[in-house]
Amino acid sequence: MNAQTQTLAPNKADISAHLYALFDPSFVQAYPDAWIEIAYGYALTGGEVNAAQNFSVFQLQDAAKFAEAKNRAGYNIYVGPAIRQGSRPATGRAVDRHVGPSSTVRGTRSVFRHLEGARPGAGHDRYHGPRAASASASLLQAGRRRFAREAEGSK
Repeated sequence: MNAQTQTLAPNKADISAHLYALFDPSFVQAYPDAWIEIAYGYALTGGEVNAAQNFSVFQLQDAAKFAEAKNRAGYNIYVGPAIRQGSRPATGRAVDRHVGPSSTVRGTRSVFRHLEGARPGAGHDRYHGPRAASASASLLQAGRRRFAREAEGSK
């Protein structure tokens, strides 16, 4: 059997859809000063997530463009599903006091199921390279870990 190799690459449309599902305008309008965190780590050096760029919750297209470019450059990309509040840290990385509300877990999980079923590579581990998975799969992994922590905390 002749298996075709598919090179996966970031998909800006998927990234945008994911960000809009997490930060729907009808949800974020109540938080005009809120921001989101796009965290990243260089895949070839172990993928340690040690930097981030912040965007207003109303700059989702800019955030998607940034995530796509960083992933193409070899970085793993992650986004927290909750909005961030307060002063933006110099490193871009939020701490607990910055974490604000998030849209419903139920609604976001249905988006994860959609993304996972629509694209190969969604079940891989955290430290993958830019050719191993798309940026939206990285976003998917970050969201899953956060929701697992939130679900454990609510029991």
